[in-house]
Amino acid sequence: PSGSTPLHTSRNPRVFGLLWPTLFPYGVGMIDNNNVRLSTEDGFRQVDTVPHVEHLITIADKRFQVHKSFLFVMANIIQRRQSSFKSRLAVNRSWFPLIQDLMLKVDDVSVESYRVKLEGNPFAKPESEGEKAANQLMKYLSYVSDHIPGSVGDVNKMKQECKSKIICDGLPHVFATVNLADAHNPVAQVLAGRDINLDQIFDCLDRADQEGGARAKTLAKNPVAGAEFFHLIITKF
Repeated sequence: PSGSTPLHTSRNPRVFGLLWPTLFPYGVGMIDNNNVRLSTEDGFRQVDTVPHVEHLITIADKRFQVHKSFLFVMANIIQRRQSSFKSRLAVNRSWFPLIQDLMLKVDDVSVESYRVKLEGNPFAKPESEGEKAANQLMKYLSYVSDHIPGSVGDVNKMKQECKSKIICDGLPHVFATVNLADAHNPVAQVLAGRDINLDQIFDCLDRADQEGGARAKTLAKNPVAGAEFFHLIITKF
């Protein structure tokens, strides 16, 4: 929206109005808007990015839910902020002396050269002393993030939850994998905005192929409804 000049997305509500003029047609209600007059008496307060987006995707007209780019762009922005500003490196205390010696051997040149090698070949072997030290550091350091889905920190958190569950309740003897067929569930269709009449659920058996395609398209257009259905089924049943 700004031509060849990039716009930053941090504390810049104008960029969201330029990206999605149909979602913010009156130029108000954009994310990270610090220009709103804050008053505890009138009920105005600063709203963070994540709860603001959660509110927008629950609006009754569902225009944010079915938009083709809003969810993906905002998820990318939020994930980039979490990985940039809420992440740190962690290491076991017993490894401190070893990590200290390795970090003294690493410099910017060796890190950059090793990075270039890994981009060209993920199995490239370090050659210089600095590259070997950087390679060893990668084995001992853990990237800890703030609940970023799919990150190392998120995986370690799930491992700790599994270990705690086993210690508390014992090792499970039966493992079950639940694959929810959301396209064939009327609850998912209602969450996506369709009007389902359960009294006439068998009237469309003669056109099952058409109805199945309509159900799949409805959820494909509204991924938020699919996520709500998954969360509902997992938590309730």
